[in-house]
Parts: sequence; structure tokens; C-alpha cells
Amino acid sequence: MWLKIGKTILVDTLMMTLFLVVIMLLFKGPIDYVVIGQYKIKSYVVTLLQVIPGTLIFFTLLELGSTWWQKRNKK
Repeated sequence: MWLKIGKTILVDTLMMTLFLVVIMLLFKGPIDYVVIGQYKIKSYVVTLLQVIPGTLIFFTLLELGSTWWQKRNKK
């Protein structure tokens, strides 16, 4: 079970990251910068890092709920 959860987290993270990068490049562009102290960081990287944890939790719970529902309906 833990191996399935680990694979689910990995696959969901990769899909979500690719999706978010494409969306941000389409609508925001890679040339916007955010200044944090003395560092300039591309804003889509900052946005991606802010969005990853919540989306990862959402997709993982969705997958686990789906698996539970399928097992429940088989019986």
C-alpha cells in the first residue's frame, strides 16, 4: 500500500508540475521577476513552489479516495 501511495505522489507531482509550468508560461511568461532581498527569481518558479504542496495533497487524497471507493464497490 505504501508503495502505491509513493508512486501516486510521484506521478501526481510530475503531472502537476508540467501542467503548472505550461499554464504559467502561457499566461505569465518567463520574463517576470520577483525580487526577494538581493535575489531576482523568476516569478513562475516562486508561484510553482507555493502551489505544489496543496495540489500534491489534493491529488493524493483524490487518488486514495478513488482507490477506497473502488475496493468498497467490489464487495
